[in-house]
Parts: sequence; structure tokens; C-alpha cells
Amino acid sequence: YFQDFSFLVPTAFDMLEAGLFICLQQGQSTRTPYVFLYQALGLGYGTPFVKHLPKESPIYTTQAPEFTNLEHDVVGGFVSLNDRIEHHAEAVIEKFGQTGVHLVGFSNGGLLAWGIARKCQDANV
Repeated sequence: YFQDFSFLVPTAFDMLEAGLFICLQQGQSTRTPYVFLYQALGLGYGTPFVKHLPKESPIYTTQAPEFTNLEHDVVGGFVSLNDRIEHHAEAVIEKFGQTGVHLVGFSNGGLLAWGIARKCQDANV
């Protein structure tokens, strides 16, 4: 049994233009969004889980800064997990600081989620 989730998978162009957060499901602004953090390969995921989450919830995925069209130079700029956590925590706080967020990750994404959650807690978000 296979379900086609291709309509949820962003194209390479979408990923370059989207920056850090790629919207998988718009949802309602009154609901707390879910953010899926990328695993060790650096590419966003989360599409298999979308069908299990409320349709009213905004859902985003992320990707490593090396795969985004960021304004700053990332070549060699993110040499440690702490650098990535700091960068992502700032982005999460800026985008979701008023609403809160559900962070979801496994593998490297689990480490990112834990680190981002600590930074958000330190910032009283």
C-alpha cells in the first residue's frame, strides 16, 4: 500500500527560495505549528507524518543552511552542531516566538530540536 505524497514535496526551486522554513501545510494561524528538523543529510522531511497531524495545524520542514538561499555565506560557517543550534534557534524565536512551536526531529534533527528548545527556554519563549 503506497500513498502519493509528491504534492507535499517541495521542488528544488521551492527549497532554494523558501529559506530555512518550508511550509508543508498552511493550517490556521491560531494553532501551534509543527516544525520538522532535518536529519544528518540536511534535507527537510516530515511528509509521511503530515497525514497524522491535524489539518488545522501549520506544518513546516527545515533544511540545512547549505541548501537554502541565505543572504550570508555559509561555506564553512556552520562547523559545529552548536553553530547550527544557535542559527536555527534565532530563526525559530523570530518566526514563532509569539505563538510557540512543536519541534520534531530524529537523528541529527533530534539533537537540533533539543538544542533549539533549550535556547527558546532560555529566551522565555
